[in-house]
Amino acid sequence: FDDSDIDNLVKIVDCYRSTLHEFHKRDECKALMQVELTSQELLIVWAVYCLIHATAKHKHKEEMEKFGVTLNFEDLRHLVLSDKRAIDMVQKVAEYLRLHGVSDGIFSL
Repeated sequence: FDDSDIDNLVKIVDCYRSTLHEFHKRDECKALMQVELTSQELLIVWAVYCLIHATAKHKHKEEMEKFGVTLNFEDLRHLVLSDKRAIDMVQKVAEYLRLHGVSDGIFSL
């Protein structure tokens, strides 16, 4: 990934979140499980966070060596997900956070 890829990824996530928030306001959304939609949104944001962290760590090895992520992988247990792909993804994100987590990281949400 280069900087433009990261910028585009952030724009995609921002667009997704904006569209989702607009959808939440519509009557059609009331029939859907809003908790799951919110869980999916959070999972996407955290997955991209991990991807950006991994990219920064790869590009700036020496500078990033002492830093990790401050998100707590245990917080993901509260997500409500029924899709197998989402469940697989949350397991991968949790593993990344577990491996790279620190209490005083450079990356924070």
